[in-house]
Amino acid sequence: MSQAMQYLCPAELVAMIEHKNLSLDALRVFHALCYFTDQHPTFQITSMTSPSQRSAHILSRKLTACTFPPSTNDLRPVRATMQALQAAGLVEVFNFSDTNRDVRFRFSRRVIESITARRKDGQFAMMEPGMLSQLSSAAHVLFYTRVVMHQGANVPIFYIPGINPQTAPWSQMRRRWIGAACKLSRIYGHGYLFCPEVDFASTAVIRMRVKITHPETTWYPGRLYHRIATNRRSPSLPAKRKA
Repeated sequence: MSQAMQYLCPAELVAMIEHKNLSLDALRVFHALCYFTDQHPTFQITSMTSPSQRSAHILSRKLTACTFPPSTNDLRPVRATMQALQAAGLVEVFNFSDTNRDVRFRFSRRVIESITARRKDGQFAMMEPGMLSQLSSAAHVLFYTRVVMHQGANVPIFYIPGINPQTAPWSQMRRRWIGAACKLSRIYGHGYLFCPEVDFASTAVIRMRVKITHPETTWYPGRLYHRIATNRRSPSLPAKRKA
């Protein structure tokens, strides 16, 4: 079990979520389910697998209070995500009780394995579910997850997920990710340097690295600004005072 009001999300699960193209509300609900499973004093996630295939139960109001803004006063956002989370292969069972008082859910085998098979030295993101109520887009949540996973490194680097020159070019994705970086910079006081990796033959951006800077990082100028793409602007967000 992780520290109260946080839960440990293994790198394997982080990557899995990034490839599911989930909405903001679906991300909020899924992370709330993970948090309550992690914090339950007696329920073991392994009991969701065969042969018992147990489901967990959570009060509906606790689910929305965990990761949604305080102004959320109904269950429609949760109900709207149930089919999406099942279609994404993250949960096998997810439904309300007859009175809507609580929800019943069971994670998919892939999710369970990603959580239980984590190596002791494996990377992870220590998630604060309450933070998701302050974020206003799916990109914000995914960027936040990578930030908390990597910010403790001496020279923290991560890659923006989902960049593809043919189907999701950086020119179309840029605004949402720069917006996410601005939001997290205000929250954490970090600086973020976006470093495009360019296809030599076509000059298309094939991957986008993000370097995090804050007072505890040990970047030196030659490493921080190494090989900025010629004739291609590399966005840099200076560290901002925490909100």
